[in-house]
Amino acid sequence: MPDGFISRTCQRKSYDMDGKKNLSFSAVSCSQEHIAALIEKIKASPWFKNTVIVVSSESPGNEKQRLGLSE
Repeated sequence: MPDGFISRTCQRKSYDMDGKKNLSFSAVSCSQEHIAALIEKIKASPWFKNTVIVVSSESPGNEKQRLGLSE
């Protein structure tokens, strides 16, 4: 699993799981922080009333296993 990217601007730089630093979850936590800030900016704008926010993601999950491609 890739580690992801943790921006210097994130408040929370690390995410621990079972007492160990988990870089993937750290990147997810950082992304959530930035997405929340963007949504708050949109909500504060005069155009928010007529705005639809769509969040979409592509995540392969266990697709490789299901397709028999995993090692």
